[in-house]
Amino acid sequence: MPLVTRTGQVSFAPKGDKGDKGARMRMRVWEASVSYLEGKQGQQFYDIVLYDNLLYLCIRSHTSVSTETPKQNVASGKIKYWEVAQSWTFIATKLLLTEKIKASMIDADGIRAVNVDISGKITADSGRIGPFSIDSGMLSSKTLYEGTDSHVGFNLSAGQIEFYNERTFARVKIGGNTKFVTIEGISYDAGIDIQSPNAMIGMHIKTLSIPLFVEGGNIFLHPNNDSYVSLHGIVGNWRNISVSTSLNNNDDNVMFINTGNIEVTLPPDVPGHTIYFKRMSGGVRLTGGRILPAPGGKEMSSIDLDYASGFVKCMGNYWVMFYCG
Repeated sequence: MPLVTRTGQVSFAPKGDKGDKGARMRMRVWEASVSYLEGKQGQQFYDIVLYDNLLYLCIRSHTSVSTETPKQNVASGKIKYWEVAQSWTFIATKLLLTEKIKASMIDADGIRAVNVDISGKITADSGRIGPFSIDSGMLSSKTLYEGTDSHVGFNLSAGQIEFYNERTFARVKIGGNTKFVTIEGISYDAGIDIQSPNAMIGMHIKTLSIPLFVEGGNIFLHPNNDSYVSLHGIVGNWRNISVSTSLNNNDDNVMFINTGNIEVTLPPDVPGHTIYFKRMSGGVRLTGGRILPAPGGKEMSSIDLDYASGFVKCMGNYWVMFYCG
């Protein structure tokens, strides 16, 4: 079998010239009698000028005249040479991020920046910062409680910070505007207020040292009538009295060890305050307040202790006497 061959010719096209890279941005200050470029084919630059604290983009190449500034040109009905910043937000954004111009030079809405490091003063009345929302002078954030449709979160204002849990309805409020209302209906400034309608939700403190130390004040316990309260190792203030004197709001347990008759003045009204007493031998007259000898009794200005022990409790504006026999 004969060997067949065929020859041919391969052509190569010559390498062409590089294409035009396009015009580059050129930042300038506007002046009269200056040639400004729009960046069309064959022009090396497109011009952006600063005039009267605003930025303008050249949209038609021309030589400027003193009688027609960029501001005047935009406002006129003549051929437009300039376009104000609002119409070219993307350019203003580019300048803000790359050329480090001042924000006051840009008159534009809706600028969006990505991966920006900001230093200095930031003023924001609304919007978001990461997971935090800003609205009506309040910073807040919330997230779903694991495995539920309920949220947990916080609200922070100038006067208060609040943590809440929609699953348990528990709330903790901290701050100068925090108040609470007692069972008796009296409103107090709280500083810290913990609320939970759930009987199984409370506050837990566990440490290897002293878990709670209160200095210069009292702790008031106001349980509901149907609540169970368990106190272990609680010792109230104890005071022995042998002469006529006045009781204080921090007196919890009082023993009268006088041998003669004395007069003891009750402290100022503090709703819920209870003073337990033990009378040894002498006579004791309580005075200094509105006194009821028993719940529902007739008001008295003073009362002589008839029994050896009992307690007196401030209920509203009255001190009510309870005897233990």
